[in-house]
Amino acid sequence: MRKVVYVCLGIVLIACMALVILLLHGPKEKETWSTLAALLAVITAVIAILPALRVLEIQEDALRPRPTPYFDLTSRYDLLQLRSRTRERVWHTMSG
Repeated sequence: MRKVVYVCLGIVLIACMALVILLLHGPKEKETWSTLAALLAVITAVIAILPALRVLEIQEDALRPRPTPYFDLTSRYDLLQLRSRTRERVWHTMSG
């Protein structure tokens, strides 16, 4: 899913750049400059969304469950049981 989003954003970025080049080589009218400004705004928006997508990916990874099977020896009846628990993702920070 992530690759599809990046490919779509890349296609939009390349298409906008191609249109900018075509507009700059064509006749210069009043509408040309407004279209050029709109295309540059789209290019800026595509570039600005990339860090936001990276933050979203990090948050999705943090919320993804991480089940870990383990043998429970301390349960009642002194039986060996296979259990599963979700381990929390530990984030290490550098402290000075």
